[in-house]
Amino acid sequence: MLVLNSKKHYFISFFVSVSNLIFVARLGRISSYSSQNLRQRNIVAWSARSKFRIQQLFWGVMSTQSSVSSLSWIPLTPNNFESGPVSSQGCRLAKDQKYLEAVLTQWKQGQSTEDDLPVETATLRYFDSQKSPLHGHLVRPTQASSDFMERPGVLLFHTAAGPQDVFLFHKAYVLAKELDCVVLICDILSDFNGWAWGSDRTHYNQVRSDLEQDDYRLLRFRVEAAIRALIGSNAALNVDSHRLAMLGWCLGGQAILEFPRAEEMMSGIDFSVRVLATFHGVFRRETQLMLPANMKRQDQKVIICNGSDDPFVTKEDVDSAKAYFESAGYQVEIATMKGARHGFSNPAQAFNDNDSFDYNELAAETSWTRTMRVLIDSLS
Repeated sequence: MLVLNSKKHYFISFFVSVSNLIFVARLGRISSYSSQNLRQRNIVAWSARSKFRIQQLFWGVMSTQSSVSSLSWIPLTPNNFESGPVSSQGCRLAKDQKYLEAVLTQWKQGQSTEDDLPVETATLRYFDSQKSPLHGHLVRPTQASSDFMERPGVLLFHTAAGPQDVFLFHKAYVLAKELDCVVLICDILSDFNGWAWGSDRTHYNQVRSDLEQDDYRLLRFRVEAAIRALIGSNAALNVDSHRLAMLGWCLGGQAILEFPRAEEMMSGIDFSVRVLATFHGVFRRETQLMLPANMKRQDQKVIICNGSDDPFVTKEDVDSAKAYFESAGYQVEIATMKGARHGFSNPAQAFNDNDSFDYNELAAETSWTRTMRVLIDSLS
């Protein structure tokens, strides 16, 4: 929980006053745009959730290094990554050149000849409740900076390679274009420069052990921090806090599994995660999952996409996760990909020397299509 000293109290009073002025100004701006055919529900949402917006503005400032409006937005295309696996700023974004080229080739093949909805990205530094810095990336349609329309928000949770991954940028790009949404590539490792790509796993193993301590308490804090970072800044991002989704790959599946209990810690925040989805997600727990207490859900969905030949995710793991989510009130869909191994969704896994991993084009396309269908149905 946040503890404030007297000086911070003065800050809050000032901030809430400014927030009220911003809110009134925005209502006026929305009215002036009525001739541009803005959706009526956006105007209603501003009025109905005015107090929540002030709370979100407060959390946005407290959970990020700088306000969203001051972030450095740049266009996002495959060309951003042409310099190689390590960026000009020294951040590793791929294991090696083969990994990078596999992802970029698929990315370019999926691009339309006429790119009618340009996308932009910005690095977002935010903090968990333990004051650990986390290093995510925002991705959104470029027009979102000027049209003031509320959009769905999607949070992506990374593999053991960490958040600095060209594969996640590709997925965020596709989601921003196809769903017209704001995406946050979340960080659960506190990885600012791609250190999780390193072959020496000593530091990674220690961080992962820390995440698992006390029944995954720190992981839940970081799931909570990601949600707060996205919706707490939505006065600038215009994220609809009632149209959220979370997707996790590999290690990110564990973050998805922990979400219902992380949600319990956020009882005072008005938001709704409509869809949870995993791809070859790891659901590893040494202690039995405790069910959330009396969580009321309506049409909230989980889709678990798993390979039948994945040695890291057993049928028992999937069945246990399914039972847990159903007990928590979710509608659960299991999509088992026949013959698929771990990492089946990522084309770069075709170059993995470990036989437990492999890319499976059919499984990747099928699982993504099924997930997109659920996202479109739930977030539109």
